[in-house]
Amino acid sequence: MNDMPHAIHSKAIERACNLDRAWFAANPDCFFLLRDTLPMEFNGQLEKLPEGLVWRTLVAGCGEAPLRIRLPISMTAFPPCDAYSQDDLARTFQTFAPERLHKMLDFIIQEAQA
Repeated sequence: MNDMPHAIHSKAIERACNLDRAWFAANPDCFFLLRDTLPMEFNGQLEKLPEGLVWRTLVAGCGEAPLRIRLPISMTAFPPCDAYSQDDLARTFQTFAPERLHKMLDFIIQEAQA
C-alpha cells in the first residue's frame, strides 16, 4: 500500500497548524485569519478553479486555544489576504461555514475565555 499521499497530507496539516498557531499567538485579539491554502492541506487536491479565482483558507480560532477551524473558500485572487478586516472575515465565516462550525467556534471562544 502506498502511504505517500497520507504522509504528504500529514506534513501539510502539520505545517498549516504551525503557521496558524504562530499567527494567532502573535495576534491574540483576532478570531480569524485568511491565508493562501497550502498544497494538500485538505483531504486530497481541491478542484481546479476558473481563472481569477484561488483557494484560500479561512481559519477561525482564539489566541492560544489549541482547537481551530479551517475552511477552504474559493475567492478572487485580488485583494490579498491581509486586506480583509476581522469584520469582513467574520461575515465570510457566517456566510460560508455550516451551522455546526458556528457552534464549534462559540465553544472555542468560551474555552479560551475560561
